[in-house]
Amino acid sequence: MTGGQLPEGLSLDGPSLTVAGTPLENGNFSVNLQFTNGTNTLQVGNRFFIAGGGTGAVVISTGGNLGVVTQGSTYSQQFSACCAASLAGSFPSGLDSLPPNLTLSQTGVLGGIVTTAGTYKFTLRVDSADPATYAQRVFTLIVTPLSITTNEALSFGNVQTPYSVPLTVTGATGAVTWTVAPNNYVPPGLSIGLTIGGSPAITGTPLVSGRFSFTINVMDSAMPAHIATRSFTVSIYPVGAFPPLNWTQGQNLGTFGVGVTNIQFEQRHGRVATLSILPDERRAWDARAEQPRSVQRLRRPDPPVVAVPHSLSPWLT
Repeated sequence: MTGGQLPEGLSLDGPSLTVAGTPLENGNFSVNLQFTNGTNTLQVGNRFFIAGGGTGAVVISTGGNLGVVTQGSTYSQQFSACCAASLAGSFPSGLDSLPPNLTLSQTGVLGGIVTTAGTYKFTLRVDSADPATYAQRVFTLIVTPLSITTNEALSFGNVQTPYSVPLTVTGATGAVTWTVAPNNYVPPGLSIGLTIGGSPAITGTPLVSGRFSFTINVMDSAMPAHIATRSFTVSIYPVGAFPPLNWTQGQNLGTFGVGVTNIQFEQRHGRVATLSILPDERRAWDARAEQPRSVQRLRRPDPPVVAVPHSLSPWLT
């Protein structure tokens, strides 16, 4: 089996090509199976539907993998089910199987502050009006002390220009290992490597332009190991191209008292821009590029005698 997950209680016996056991949960499941005779390889996707207890009318539609959350954070998961009398279910696996401090509400929300790191596996059961008809699903939630601090939106890059963005994490025990998540791909030409100083980074020389999304995992040296995961996006532009300018301020600059007024504007992305004002408004405002690489400032040098509204149309070029 190369991907997906069998229902809890079932297992694959490769030599006999059979899936057997007593299912402990119901719903839809998908697995990828690989067959090989030593020379040729065949991969096949398979789907399983396991009916619930009784008439099989009740199905929990929430997937079993609840992901990875950071220790100390607030967690909330809404469970969904078809044809259940109530989402205030029970836990055949026992309340001790839940992460400490999490509770299930009457509307089917599992929530609270996750306080203790670990991998938690628990079974949720919901019933129809007839308790003989029910659904069960096994869920896994990983609580980790690790927190990936690299921004999800990576800085842009250019084709044929060396690229490097450090990967950073807090809360780890010992050395950490970074990997690209299965079935995810960083932009061609990039990989997880080291900076000149020896720190982990997404590094390399991009080969093609485009917008790319991928997920990266990190694992520390604790026993058992802690893991964390984060999805990233990065835009790679052609040689010599830049992202479009992004003006971050809103139109309402607020109200100012009599006296000298400084207004700071910030430029995101693009080439170093020059701040200018429409010609008919220059009499009231003085544009200055005091910090031309990242910040542009407008200064009104002459205090107004009367408090009246003024408009200006600054632009970046």
